[in-house]
Amino acid sequence: MPSTGSAQALSPFCSDRPDRVVTPCVIEGGAVQLEIGAVDWARTRDGADRTDETLIADTVLRFGLGDEFDLRVGLSPLVRVRDVMGGRIEQHEGVGDLTVGLRRRIVDGGDDGVSFGLQLGATLPTGGDRLGQGDWSVEVVAPVQIPLGKILTLGLTPTVAAAADEDGDGRHFAWGGVAGIEAALGERVAVGTELYAIRNEEAGGATEATADAYATWRLSDGVQLDVAAYVGLNADTPDIELLSGITWRL
Repeated sequence: MPSTGSAQALSPFCSDRPDRVVTPCVIEGGAVQLEIGAVDWARTRDGADRTDETLIADTVLRFGLGDEFDLRVGLSPLVRVRDVMGGRIEQHEGVGDLTVGLRRRIVDGGDDGVSFGLQLGATLPTGGDRLGQGDWSVEVVAPVQIPLGKILTLGLTPTVAAAADEDGDGRHFAWGGVAGIEAALGERVAVGTELYAIRNEEAGGATEATADAYATWRLSDGVQLDVAAYVGLNADTPDIELLSGITWRL
């Protein structure tokens, strides 16, 4: 967010919550940051059938490695999946997948210039094929951030991945990305909207697409709250996903 230059101005904050746009920023060397999703709920309908998936305390722990890198480790400690199919109900509960990632900030344009980074990530199937992907996957994203005046920022996140197959056995090529606009409403509040689309080249291909909206609120120099909603744009995507959480700079 832009600084007012006053003595009370908040220091720059780098959180990946709650939007899908990835920023090129990294946390400072030696710092530790905790990003927790209090609740993340998604519903998918197919006629009379539906699936509800809830993640509780979905957590990412980030570590600053010098001035240009940070390391992240993520885990969903509690995942609940409830399927209603033909009047029959199935429920599953347990630990989700483990994620690891490394981000490098390549260009830091500051408040007025273009910033660019690169992030490598992997998902390990600790949640199995019902509460997770069922197989390992890797992805590469190249986040770009472009200031549009003093209030607006354009974020772009092209992505390529070796994504896990739907049956949890093997991988396929996936590509796409996110484009979003964020508006800073003073130093403490920001709102944004974005479009997300990922093409999965598996069994004839399918595209996941959402229109998203979110808001963040800085409580202090090291704490930020967030809420977001993702709305599915086609039959290959969950109909609605609602999430809220907190980022805490330790």
